Amino acid sequence: MNCPQCGSTNPEGNLRCDCGFNFQSGKPEPPGTITYAQSLSVAWLLIWRGLAVNFLIGWVIGFIIVSSSLWLVSGSGHFSLRPS
Repeated sequence: MNCPQCGSTNPEGNLRCDCGFNFQSGKPEPPGTITYAQSLSVAWLLIWRGLAVNFLIGWVIGFIIVSSSLWLVSGSGHFSLRPS
């Protein structure tokens, strides 16, 4: 199927050309128009990215808490980078 707007060849069944021409309505779509499926994929991407960032922040905070607890339990009483 050839696009009437840009002339590029598109696979049969495409709803829209890369140039933005909508084959169903027969009109070009304004630039920046996204489909419902595209908006869902962006939403899921943001959710997963947020979960990954929260997981990493939680891991770092947990590591700091456990490390400081082990340091306090060790009974050294002071913090030094030199071996005792």
